[in-house]
Amino acid sequence: MIKGDCAVRILLSGASGRVGTNLTKELLARGHQVRGMVFPGDPKADKLDAFNIEVANVGLDDTEGIAQAAEGVDAVVHTACVMSRPPTMEKFTYYDINTTGTMRLLQAVAEQGDRLHRFVHISSDTVYPMPSLLYAPVDEQHPRLPIKEYGMIKVLNEEMVEHYRREYGLKTTIIRPGAILAGEEIFNGWTAGIAAQQYREASVARRGPLWHPEMAENAAKLDEAVKQRTDDPSKLLVNYYDRDGNPWLWHRTDARDVVHGIIQALEEDGAVGETLNMHGPYAIAFSEGTAVLSDLLGLPVLDWEAPACWQYWADNSAAKSRVKYAPQHDFQRMVADAVALREGKETTVIPV
Repeated sequence: MIKGDCAVRILLSGASGRVGTNLTKELLARGHQVRGMVFPGDPKADKLDAFNIEVANVGLDDTEGIAQAAEGVDAVVHTACVMSRPPTMEKFTYYDINTTGTMRLLQAVAEQGDRLHRFVHISSDTVYPMPSLLYAPVDEQHPRLPIKEYGMIKVLNEEMVEHYRREYGLKTTIIRPGAILAGEEIFNGWTAGIAAQQYREASVARRGPLWHPEMAENAAKLDEAVKQRTDDPSKLLVNYYDRDGNPWLWHRTDARDVVHGIIQALEEDGAVGETLNMHGPYAIAFSEGTAVLSDLLGLPVLDWEAPACWQYWADNSAAKSRVKYAPQHDFQRMVADAVALREGKETTVIPV
């Protein structure tokens, strides 16, 4: 436990990211020392200039550099990961950075299992088959059936973390957040694109409610309806619901709630050895999201009946009971802060 006046030195990979910068601010406010790890040439590294921290310019492909960065730390928080593989990046490179990179970091602290306070690994809810859940709300016992390449990497990394916990006695915690947003990002994702994405993934999984015989035809009709309404699909909100009027749901998470969850994982003894979902206070209905954003941004809404209902939300119960996770940033608050940022006002979130 690192509560109170017990300041520790924490190695934070991905320190310049949406979670990393907000976590850095919170850790410093609690009196801890932060050694932020960023890859060489990171265009967002200057976000850390506002903080009095040690910065290690080390990529996840640098075994020696990672070992040096990990020297003398009391805890590790591993957030770094390349989410989407750029077209110019080979698959082998993508896996070397994301998967072997995690192994390099684990190996760097493996022999410190008796003294390392905690190794907190940030995984993702992409380990679950989001468009084709076997049940909802999804808890940590749901089978890991990733559809995307990124989700597969997260499964591999989770297994690696578990292996090092068993083999070396590392005190690990795995966190599975989902749809992490910071600042004005809450304005995005309420358009026709989300349905197209879920339809595509359901066709890969070949299961779940969106794997429906009318799915492809409905997607084509939606595409045509959007084209008739606008030349810019990003400016048209879509309110999805099924034939019974049930709204689509999407569980999204403010970066500040993820930061809170990481702090709890570092501080609470009940976190050791656990894998925990950490999402926002509740899943957001598209009917709510599109109505609020339409009023706020002046964008039109297309009401769209889908042949099936996509309702993705996660069960935070384990995190609440094990580490006292208490997310505070609901949709209304995220939107209010996003508006404040757009108006040039200060908020408690560091945007991407």
